[in-house]
Amino acid sequence: MYFQSKLLLDAKADPNITNTGGHTALTGLEGTKTGLDAWDNPMNILKAAEERWSWLELLLGGLARDHGRAFLEHNSKLVEI
Repeated sequence: MYFQSKLLLDAKADPNITNTGGHTALTGLEGTKTGLDAWDNPMNILKAAEERWSWLELLLGGLARDHGRAFLEHNSKLVEI
């Protein structure tokens, strides 16, 4: 949910708007998305990035992985002595 939340916040969504339960948008429907479970907790950001990469690989059929490998191989040759 990190990237979705970031997108909404970048688009000027109000993070302090409350639902009928009195919970703000940033704390989730039940108000429990705080601390270690907060949307911007570094571990949640890493998990979101990993999921995003996995979906990218799935959508591109491994093309992203292969392109990344080719990029690394090409650039490692440039620094060989």
